Amino acid sequence: MKKQTVKFLLARLKGSSPHEILYRFREQIFIRALKRFPSLFRESLRVPPFSEKALETMRFPALRGKVDEALTSRILQGERFCLNCDPADIARFEDHWRSSFFSDVSAGPRDPDIRAVWENGRLQHLMLVLHALRCAPHGPAADNLRRFAEAELSAWLERNPFPLGPHYMSAMECGLRIPVFSLGLKLLDNLSHSERMAVHEAVYAHAWLIGRRLSLYCSLGNHTIAEAVGLVFAGGLFRECAQGRQWMETGIGLLGKESFHQILDDGGPAEQSFNYHRFVLDLYWLAVGFLEENHFHDCSIIVDRLKAGEKFLEAFTAGPEQLPSIGDSDDGSAVAPGLSPLRAVPGDSVAMRREPCPMITFPRSGYTMIDMPPDGRIIFDHGALGMPPLFNHGHADALSIVLFRAGKPFLADPGTYGYNGDERLRAYFRGTRAHNTVTVDHEDQAVQVTRFIWDRPYRADGFRREVVREGTIISAAHNGYSRLAAPIRHKRSLLLADGGGCVVRDTFQGLGMHHLEINYHLHPDVRVAGHREDDWYVLDNGGISVFLRVLELDLQAVRGQEAPLLGWFSPRYGILEETTVLHGRTNGLPEKTRFTTLISLTPPENEKLEELAALL
Repeated sequence: MKKQTVKFLLARLKGSSPHEILYRFREQIFIRALKRFPSLFRESLRVPPFSEKALETMRFPALRGKVDEALTSRILQGERFCLNCDPADIARFEDHWRSSFFSDVSAGPRDPDIRAVWENGRLQHLMLVLHALRCAPHGPAADNLRRFAEAELSAWLERNPFPLGPHYMSAMECGLRIPVFSLGLKLLDNLSHSERMAVHEAVYAHAWLIGRRLSLYCSLGNHTIAEAVGLVFAGGLFRECAQGRQWMETGIGLLGKESFHQILDDGGPAEQSFNYHRFVLDLYWLAVGFLEENHFHDCSIIVDRLKAGEKFLEAFTAGPEQLPSIGDSDDGSAVAPGLSPLRAVPGDSVAMRREPCPMITFPRSGYTMIDMPPDGRIIFDHGALGMPPLFNHGHADALSIVLFRAGKPFLADPGTYGYNGDERLRAYFRGTRAHNTVTVDHEDQAVQVTRFIWDRPYRADGFRREVVREGTIISAAHNGYSRLAAPIRHKRSLLLADGGGCVVRDTFQGLGMHHLEINYHLHPDVRVAGHREDDWYVLDNGGISVFLRVLELDLQAVRGQEAPLLGWFSPRYGILEETTVLHGRTNGLPEKTRFTTLISLTPPENEKLEELAALL
């Protein structure tokens, strides 16, 4: 057994209750029985007769977004969504494993990222074509779109028979395909009887597999929501049979329960990932639209949670659909790139925009958004590592800040890059060194066990907000380095001056000598336009400037460093770019060491900001 697999199993076992261990044992027994004795499941996989009435009366929820004609044309010519992976590599991988039972499929270091393989299998290119057809069912391109969708859907099912190949490995991926199948059945009146039956049977088989492999217990997260959405759509199509009604009940139950688990009381994400929060909320809106459009369920309680989530994301959105890359992001879409469900139930015209305010704190999720005059914005992260007990999609970024000016990024979160492939890059992008905070003794604030599992999670606490004559002070601390042989506690305070400018003070409590390192990651669009004699860095992004200085250190500009990794940025999944990091380090005793960072949006007056620093 591979070392990584052993680490994964031990970490899962450590965080598992007896009920979960039994659940996982039963799941493994089911998978092995399905592989070796498929005849045992022949009866439960018997698909009920197709109901034209159920399909006719079932309404698909409205979507927002216009399908670009150029993109549609490229899709018809063969373009697919592959997360910047080579489509030929994906095709070879699929062909290699096409006849293998799903649990036997394995992606090695030379294979394409399995996440990219699954992206291709979500059939979201087909969803875009179907949406274009739905918007113009009698338009000049309708016949061509209809023929393409029919051929594409039939070919995919023929190439990927249940339960063989990589596309049945993840129950989440099955859940994301069911709405595509449902809309295809609804719109494609050119399907032959056998083709229609094949899609009908695929929906049933997908939901059947999801129902036996739900992401529960330690695995709760965005996967669970995708699976619940798949069950809800399958339940709508098969609502005339007992199995369909059970899927609907299970899906609705999970969505209701998880809306109070994954969406925190202040609207923030339990997974501590902004992009996954967008993904989860859109999955919810898709399910809500479907349930309420068809009068299957009253979703008003869920909608209240979703509105809180929308208000949270709106507070941090730097531009149209532009969110900071805080936590993991795999560029996934709930529906398709450029398409999303309506983000309010029909008839709801409540605007979900934040009220003008210089500072908003979300205490449960642990983020503060600060407007810095005249046109700056700082996000201060004082939240948890992620969703316990595994913290899968969180990054070790306690007390990190990101900075925008005039909507342009300056101090950035470098992103995610990828989940599979180079282990060093995965560890770097989720580690502390890749964030705008302090690293102690070259260690992360928590322990990376596998590519997704963390151990020894930190606790961020002591958040305080105080108004003083010169401005507002906010501060928080974390205990991520209490596990060290000589424990140390990190506290960060920010003073937002009423007259403009910000002072960031890092202080420490603890024992022993430590290596302390501070990093400020610049967005690749930012260039270091100058380094003034008084040690201020002049940062420029498209003619807009920000000034930055650390009083106690002579910062070095590091770019694209290999050993150790530093100075890398990932704008999208699978894309790696060099960027500049302002890097400083020292060795010292905690009580005698501090970092004082001065940030100004105008040519700075040294004495004024240094005087303000004394308040911290």
